[in-house]
Amino acid sequence: MEHTTETRTPDTHDADTRRLGWWWAGGLAIVASVVANLAILGVGTLADASFVVVDNGDPADVDVAAVLFASIVPLAAGFVVAALLDRWRRGLVRPLGIVVAALAVVSVAGPFAADTDTGTAVALAVMHLVVGAAYLGGIEAARHRAPAAGVPGSLARPAA
Repeated sequence: MEHTTETRTPDTHDADTRRLGWWWAGGLAIVASVVANLAILGVGTLADASFVVVDNGDPADVDVAAVLFASIVPLAAGFVVAALLDRWRRGLVRPLGIVVAALAVVSVAGPFAADTDTGTAVALAVMHLVVGAAYLGGIEAARHRAPAAGVPGSLARPAA
């Protein structure tokens, strides 16, 4: 049996490569973010974090609905922007990812500046990082090509 090696460039557009589309990558990133952040909420609750943040003198509960909203809406908006940028100006998607990563890191300060207990602040800060990491992972998955089913090195199964 003969084995050959073929060199491909990242921009190869043929039957041997395929991309995880923006909508699939965004959807998977959102699901990963939601699952991870709900797990953090659960672990934080078990660790006696109050998940109450005082905003202008009014206590606000960080509950499942708030975590879902904060995990879904920014990622959905970010993936719409990334998909549009990829369509119009492909080279801007990676810089956008760098900006988003920086914003996620900077946003960690917010929970620590809030009027809340340490457990809640730590949990919320980690949730910010989870959303940023999910976005970065998702845009990288959408940007890169992977071998299609049946190609050596592919994790995908050949079509039956």
